[in-house]
Amino acid sequence: MINEIYVIQESGIPIYYYNYDQIKDGVQIKDDFYMLQAGFFAAMVQFGSELTQDELKYIVFNKRTYGVKKSNQVYVVFSENKEMDAETLKLLDKKLGAASSFLNESLTGTNIDISYIVNNSEMDSVVNSFSEFLINEKIIANTSPIDVSKIKSHVRNFVFKAVGYEPGKCNIGPKERMLRLTIGMISITFGVLLFAIFVILNLPEWTVFFLIIPFFMGFIGVYQYFFRFCVNNAFKKQFKMT
Repeated sequence: MINEIYVIQESGIPIYYYNYDQIKDGVQIKDDFYMLQAGFFAAMVQFGSELTQDELKYIVFNKRTYGVKKSNQVYVVFSENKEMDAETLKLLDKKLGAASSFLNESLTGTNIDISYIVNNSEMDSVVNSFSEFLINEKIIANTSPIDVSKIKSHVRNFVFKAVGYEPGKCNIGPKERMLRLTIGMISITFGVLLFAIFVILNLPEWTVFFLIIPFFMGFIGVYQYFFRFCVNNAFKKQFKMT
């Protein structure tokens, strides 16, 4: 049985976590520990891959081996709290490959864009099916202390605390900011053109009232660009940090 499992977004945000010893012994560790460890793994994998120009397969710390595999823009990490010989590593690779393939198929079959910070409801079914797969394939132990609903609650805590979300603070990245700036500038330009048409055609003064719509949309787009904040995302409790 695998002792510890991480599923980590490329940016270092943990999406799934399992540790048999902690569940069995009822050990409570602060979320900060999980997030720091997940970020460390993501950084190590990316650094190792850049350094060797090849995928990093194993990380060894204090006689503990971590097997790593990339799948659909996430890193899947398996670990055992013991030394591993060649045969044990082959078995670890086999289990890691099976879990990665299942996760890849699960994510491919949804509308989830894993490069964004996904919201809770989108991840629930994926996390649930992934947990059931691990148990059915005897990759993790099927014992009473393992509670899938608690694992899903970890996802909620990890995703939002990992990015340090606070209402009114940054929740969109460069790509989303440029999209909003583009929409804003187009709306303002459209408003100016409309105003020119109203003047040329000498339309009644009350028609100028309709210019509020494009200028307001333009203001909202430019505002979101400069303040890196999307109200719609805030209501949905989601992030788009690309």
